[in-house]
Parts: sequence; C-alpha cells; structure tokens
Amino acid sequence: QSCNSSLNDSLVYVHGDSQSPELSFTRGFQLQQEYGVNVIVFSWPSKDPELGGIKNFHQSRIRIEKGTPGFVDFLYELDEWHDTNGRKTNSKLSLFLHSLGNYYLERSADDIRLNGNRMEIFDNLVMNAAAINEKDHNQWLSKIHLQKRIFVNSNRKDMTLKGVTLFTDFGVQLGEEAIHGFADNAIYINFGQALKNEINFGLLHGYYAGEVPGRSEKIYNYYHTIFHGNDPDLLNSSVFTTNDTIPVFDINF
Repeated sequence: QSCNSSLNDSLVYVHGDSQSPELSFTRGFQLQQEYGVNVIVFSWPSKDPELGGIKNFHQSRIRIEKGTPGFVDFLYELDEWHDTNGRKTNSKLSLFLHSLGNYYLERSADDIRLNGNRMEIFDNLVMNAAAINEKDHNQWLSKIHLQKRIFVNSNRKDMTLKGVTLFTDFGVQLGEEAIHGFADNAIYINFGQALKNEINFGLLHGYYAGEVPGRSEKIYNYYHTIFHGNDPDLLNSSVFTTNDTIPVFDINF
C-alpha cells in the first residue's frame, strides 16, 4: 500500500535476532517507504555466522545484557535529539521493538537511570512479537515511563515464538499471548484472529510490514497510526474486537 505522509514523524526500529546490519537497514528502509515515516535503525550484533537457531538466540540474549547500558545511553541521546529537531515542529517520535529486540526494554527497566524516570521520550512505544518471557512481564513493564502509550502486539499463532517456548526454558513468550497478568500502562493487541488462516511461519511472526499489511487495510492502518505516534480508535468494532474476560483487543483482518 502507498502512503502520502511526509517524513516529519520518526520511528526508532530495534530489530530481532539473527539479523545482519544490512538486513536490518533494508527492513528499516522498507518501513520508511511503506509507512511514510523517518526510520532510525538501532542495529545490534544479533547474528553469529558460526551459530544457528537456539544457540544463536542464547548468545544474542547475552549480547543484549552486555549492551543494555549503551541502549540506555542511546535513549538519552534520542531525547536530546528530539528536543532539538522534533518537539518544536510538533513531530512525533516512537519506538518499535521487534522480537528479541524487546529484551533491551526488559533489561532497561532496572537500569538505575530509567527506573521511575518519567522522561516521556516517545509518543508510542511498540512491543511487537516480543521474544521475552510473558510471565511477570507486567511487574517490570509498569516501571517504564518513556512514552505516552505502550502497545503490546502479539499473535497466539506465532510459530517462531512457539519454538522458543518449546526448545528453551524461557516459558511462554509475550509475543504469543499475555495470560498471567497485564500492565496497567499497556494496550494489548492480538493478531491471532486476523492471521488464523495464515500458514507462512515468517508472516505469522513478521506481520508488521510487507505482505500482511499489504493485504489487510485494517492492519496497515493500525501500524501506520501507531508508527506515526498517534492513538488508534480501539472502539471501532469493525477493526477491533474486545474480550470480556481479559483486557486484550483482537484486530480483524
């Protein structure tokens, strides 16, 4: 789908596991082209050519743990940059973390420089297909005050994350489904209903760009809205279905 938006708004993209710098920059450019938003890529060492699968996943988690102080430095630099370049023109700045990239946020929650600090750097903070433990996530997520809004995007049919659940001891992943507890400062969107007929494992995990939003105007518009730092209309029953027992919105295809 095409987009006529100008590049006034900015989106910081933190990629997931097993991505080379070239691949991450290519995906960043794709997001910029598809959604008409200025993309800043936070590229981190997530691929060891000598490792594959779960072994690479474990090493990537270790790299994130070592690199979290640098990520927090990056957040402070973004805040200064946006003060100089964005807020005067009312442009929006949002943070988009995909898959294992969300582990940076979890680790940052306990950083003494951020803990309890209400910086509100971002309009939207988007946790997409998070490859982090779902259990007790609400305890640390409630400490995050870097944003106006937090969106937790999940897909209960995500086979990539089900592999993490099955072949590691990290438990159910937040990017599959939130089931044990919910953070009061987060909005939960699940794509399981929208993607119930999808059989491509890659699209069940990477449903934020390319083919899936290319086929679904509702999904495209949702991502376009949150990538530009705006608040989607969750009361639109043609797009979102509410759940009577848990605070999760199902998005429709």
